Amino acid sequence: MDKSKSKIVIDVGASDGGLSKHILSRTTNTRVFAIEPNIEQNFEQLGILELEFQKRFKWCRMAVSEKSGSAKLYGANSFKGLAGSLNQFNVEKVWDQSLSSHFNSETIKDFKIIKVESVSKFIEDNEITNIEFLKIDAQGSDVVILDLFLREVPVNCAVIEVNSSEISTENAYLSDNTFEYLIEVCKRYSLKIIKIIPATTDLSEYNVIVGKDVEFCLKLIEEFHLSESIAIGRFWKVLGLGTGQKQDQSAHKLLYKKIRQGIKHPITSCRSVVFKLTR
Repeated sequence: MDKSKSKIVIDVGASDGGLSKHILSRTTNTRVFAIEPNIEQNFEQLGILELEFQKRFKWCRMAVSEKSGSAKLYGANSFKGLAGSLNQFNVEKVWDQSLSSHFNSETIKDFKIIKVESVSKFIEDNEITNIEFLKIDAQGSDVVILDLFLREVPVNCAVIEVNSSEISTENAYLSDNTFEYLIEVCKRYSLKIIKIIPATTDLSEYNVIVGKDVEFCLKLIEEFHLSESIAIGRFWKVLGLGTGQKQDQSAHKLLYKKIRQGIKHPITSCRSVVFKLTR
């Protein structure tokens, strides 16, 4: 494959490589860089991708931040390794019932030392001059990392995970990873919000797709079949936000449940909605 004509995809917080594999399997002209520091938890799956897509896939065994060095990865073994973060867990977080069994006071305090590389060094070492698609799921550091990439190279389209608000009992990590911060960064780099998709069953986090050109982003979403991906597309139809074929049916049940709770406790429900919309 001609590298000069390939589309560059960066998967920050690649976990087991689910989204990387999804894109690689549906395209022939993409090169994917998967950034994932939790090596032990994801060695087998990402190792398989390295063998299967040797010329188009690279696993970068590290985290990215503003400076190179080392850092603590908190909760490295929590929730099958999916919750590892450079940010400490918020002990006031009220977990959704479906997730609460995966966390306890010991696992969220657990950490291991990992390698961290600056975004600027990562860009330079891999000779990246333009990013077609940037996905960030960095457990509370998403907006910061988006800003760091935008300082270095043009990013045509990105999807990042943000908190719905600054309510301490809803945020999983001690970080400022909110819609407000994202909007600030979007204004700075003239990015538009293309689509908002729920990321969790308790609706406390959302995947937000941003880009400079709406039409370009919509075409890329279609080309990569993002509505069918497990990582992003499972709640695609919720709240009428898209037309994906695959989705988590439990999300609809959750919404019905929240509607019933709203009817039963209208004052509490209205306060919660107003607070989230006005933050």
